[in-house]
Amino acid sequence: MVFCCNGFAKIPEKTGAAERRFYFWNFTKRFTGASDKNFIQDVLVKDKSVLEYVLYKILHMGDIKKLSRPQEIDDTLDQYRKATYNTVHEFMNEMALPDSAGNIKLVWTMQPFRWLFELYQAWLLKDLGQHNKLTKKKFCQDIMAWCALHPDDWELRSGAVHRPKGAMEQNEPLIGEYGVTSWYGNVQTQFDSNNQPVGTTYHPFLKDTYDNALMRK
Repeated sequence: MVFCCNGFAKIPEKTGAAERRFYFWNFTKRFTGASDKNFIQDVLVKDKSVLEYVLYKILHMGDIKKLSRPQEIDDTLDQYRKATYNTVHEFMNEMALPDSAGNIKLVWTMQPFRWLFELYQAWLLKDLGQHNKLTKKKFCQDIMAWCALHPDDWELRSGAVHRPKGAMEQNEPLIGEYGVTSWYGNVQTQFDSNNQPVGTTYHPFLKDTYDNALMRK
């Protein structure tokens, strides 16, 4: 199916499938009917033989399993993402994907949605100077959509997710960096030989199960 729009469409789908399946193509030409080629609109699109020819070509294109993906498609997709900028996706790109050195900021291999939501709000305020306006439900939907775009990095676990043995027991520096006080738990400060503080570790009080979580692959 082909749709012609005057701008980027608002897509209610939240799993990320739209970005994988839709091919956004930017029309660089304008047909206003003001030129000497208005016969395209007045004649060709109304000509039955032309329409039959187009249909014939479509029906005889062969057994196409996968469409090619020109660079223009990815360029327009980048424009679409900027036009529909999503702070949750920006947050996850920064926190959950490896940087140029291959390091990931999020330490734990299990990331409960509750923890991510509280960290997101703190990140939004500290790094972007914005107060959160998203409901937790909308945040979770955006996390699911982001996860669908990165299936090789993270796996979505829905419902009551059991915390594997040893998971989330490591120190998570982001707790202190962003001041997520509800996750401080057992705070320990390290001192050097001169009794000067050199670092702080955070070990929150953990639950056996959490509602919805991402698991690192």
